[in-house]
Amino acid sequence: MSLSVRFSAAALLGACVLAGCGGGSEGPKLVPAKGKVTQGGQPLGNVSLQFMPEKGPMSAAKVNAQGEFVMNGPGGKEGVIPGTFKVTVACPFNPAGGSSADGSAPTATAAPCNIPAKLSVPDTTTLTVTIPPEGKTDLVIEVPAS
Repeated sequence: MSLSVRFSAAALLGACVLAGCGGGSEGPKLVPAKGKVTQGGQPLGNVSLQFMPEKGPMSAAKVNAQGEFVMNGPGGKEGVIPGTFKVTVACPFNPAGGSSADGSAPTATAAPCNIPAKLSVPDTTTLTVTIPPEGKTDLVIEVPAS
């Protein structure tokens, strides 16, 4: 085997180890993360959630009308990488339905939402959540009103 072929094989193996491939692995290990979003103790539905880690891929979810969500991580796969996250919550945005980015005008399927604008931005949100290595399926994210 020539030196260049050995170097290429070693480089490929090194890149594969750094990327987490091999052994049947298809990316980072994801754990379950699901629960409810509430405001004033009542379900807050039809909003969007994002879990933003200090480093690594974010996770996102659409919250249903009952306030329930299931987080999806890298590649749209169900789950998140364990860790601590900043949580952003955003109102529905549907210009065709007459809504505005800040949620002050209703969408076709949702009334105006009362979420402080700072909670929709990773740098200003005050919401956090920690997902342990085994996951968490009973999360409650309480969103303060504006």
